[in-house]
Amino acid sequence: MNRRSAAGIWILGVAWVLAGCFDSGNDAPPDAPSPPANTPPTARAGSDQVVAPGSTVILDGGTSSDANGTIASYAWSQTGGTAVALASPGTATPSFTAPASHGALTFQLTVMDNGGASHSDSVTVTVNAIPVANAGADQTVSAGAAVSLTGSATDADGSIASYAWTQTAGPAVTLNGANGAMATFTAPAGPASLTFELTATDNRGATHVDSVVVIVSMIVNPPPILAPSIGRHPNNPHALEHGSAMMFVDAAGDDLTYEWRRASGTLVKTGPEPFLLITNLLTNEDGDCYYVVVGNDIGVETSEQGCLTVDNIDWKLDPSDDPANGDDRSYALGFGTALMNMTQTITGPLTGSAGGALRLGFPTGLGPPENCFMGSYGGATIDGVLVTPGATLPLGHHTLSEAWDECYTDVDDTDPQTGAYLVEYDFPQTWGVGTLTIHVSEPYFNGTLHATVASTGTAGTRQDDIEITIAEDFSVGDMKNSNEHSITVDRRYTSDGFAVDEAYVDFDVLMTAFDVDGTAGTIGVRQGSFFHLRQHFADGDSSEPEFSSTGTMVVGLSGYVLAALEPSGTHLGWGFRLLPDEECPADICADLPSP
Repeated sequence: MNRRSAAGIWILGVAWVLAGCFDSGNDAPPDAPSPPANTPPTARAGSDQVVAPGSTVILDGGTSSDANGTIASYAWSQTGGTAVALASPGTATPSFTAPASHGALTFQLTVMDNGGASHSDSVTVTVNAIPVANAGADQTVSAGAAVSLTGSATDADGSIASYAWTQTAGPAVTLNGANGAMATFTAPAGPASLTFELTATDNRGATHVDSVVVIVSMIVNPPPILAPSIGRHPNNPHALEHGSAMMFVDAAGDDLTYEWRRASGTLVKTGPEPFLLITNLLTNEDGDCYYVVVGNDIGVETSEQGCLTVDNIDWKLDPSDDPANGDDRSYALGFGTALMNMTQTITGPLTGSAGGALRLGFPTGLGPPENCFMGSYGGATIDGVLVTPGATLPLGHHTLSEAWDECYTDVDDTDPQTGAYLVEYDFPQTWGVGTLTIHVSEPYFNGTLHATVASTGTAGTRQDDIEITIAEDFSVGDMKNSNEHSITVDRRYTSDGFAVDEAYVDFDVLMTAFDVDGTAGTIGVRQGSFFHLRQHFADGDSSEPEFSSTGTMVVGLSGYVLAALEPSGTHLGWGFRLLPDEECPADICADLPSP
């Protein structure tokens, strides 16, 4: 009984307490909490891709996500590039076939979550043009021959990063230079058929393969090595003192070597080149004679002697002399005309041609026509090997030589030409861009010039930047007031790069000279008060002159004009013309003030 009363009292107490809590102040029950806001999803269209034409491409949006829900839908669309057909554009991973044309394709992925929020992302697919390899033409060679595999490759939207040659058929050979465009090997014993593949890889990793077949023939009786024979013995050059001279021999045979010796037997030079270059000449009234021993594994042949005559520089600058006999022109022959010929040569054929490879006969301003009407044409060599005029000169570092003897240009010519030149050039990548050294040996001028030739320009234009340095041994080395002088040429081309638009030549050739009586004078090249000459070509309008100039240039010795020159040539080059006395303007060829 007592227990029930206690329990009832406890229940009533709790009820009273709870009633007090809900009724106190007549408060209403709290509202239910609001649901959290929907966070937009994150679209991820995948990484950019580089693909090959015609390949199947899969876009990957599968890493798209939603932080507080799920991805309800995917929607892909193309936004740029060649149009393609997307398969399953409403899925995370649609696909398409890459077009044949190269270029960039852009796509956009839009994802929507289960709460209706959306987000977009883009991806770029670059269709890379496949490079095109060319392993060269098939060849037929002799057993044991040195064989060159000459390949090339092009890439429409990039560059060729590497080459790789491999042999796929035939007797195994050792490939030299297998990681370059050109590889070489020695042909095995024939008969045999060898196949090689050239793999070209572009800068994005795409490759292309081409093959070439080399047939090796069997030679039962190889031709014998030809013994040396001399067709033309060394020439007898005349050269101006303090200049240069060259002697040449024209010999036939295989694998020839040359030993040049003085008449006393002293060895002067050996090598595979058929010329002897002598620099810094001194006057030698008794002559300076040399002979050459031409040899190979079969035997030797000894030439006759050739003797060098070194002429004193004798200007004869007496103003009372009759100009018709050339007395007061001798300095122009020794320096003025030579200087112009050299400048014309270097700035013309090397960089002013319409394009393509240089050919033999260069430098054209230094020698006679390739075929003398009368006399003897000594022939031309590249790196000591006799070649036929008209052969294409190779790029790279090479030596070209040419010689002629008693050469008349026509039946009425009364001034035979005898001389030679030697050109060492280095054009590693582009014709006429690089360095060259010219050694010349002619009766009226001889010596050495160095030149650097660069090509610059922007926005489709082109300009030649040429600097010619006259070496100390150039004809009149002892007459100059310093060891070296220079000529710079800036020459612009038309917009298509085919023809010369304007050329500007700046001379630094001031010299000090003395006549035979010891009278001192200053020799200079000037045009008005300036040491430069400018030539501007017409733009094709037939009513305009072919070229224009700021005037005629003169070479003179304080008070006496020795030579007058004016621009001459065509749109393709840059040249000078020596004016005869009767054509020289009076205001130009009057007494020349000291420069």
